[in-house]
Amino acid sequence: MKTVCHYDLWVGAEYNISKVLQDLGNKTYFIGLGSIIRACMCIASGDFSMAIFPGTKHKNCDIAAVKVIVEEAGGIVTDLFGNEQRYDESINGAVISNGKVHNEAIKTIKKYLKDKK
Repeated sequence: MKTVCHYDLWVGAEYNISKVLQDLGNKTYFIGLGSIIRACMCIASGDFSMAIFPGTKHKNCDIAAVKVIVEEAGGIVTDLFGNEQRYDESINGAVISNGKVHNEAIKTIKKYLKDKK
């Protein structure tokens, strides 16, 4: 059975994750709920495995809030490249997961994207 994951994708995002989604799409079913917060609540509850967020500006407070909830539920939240980050400034995207798929997602992201920080 494939896992279910969320993605955010929009024109003008700092990182273009379309190739990442194509690669990981062989192992998971991606859907876009339209809300990173809602998707992260699905991760915390066990309904989703992961969310990939390519944003860098203006959503740091959303990711900070879900970081607390997802990590309390046993998940992991990092930037797109697996690093811890601050949430009182612009962020470097985010990977939010149940912890089981996190390393594989980071490895795939690094294959296609360069860290701009």
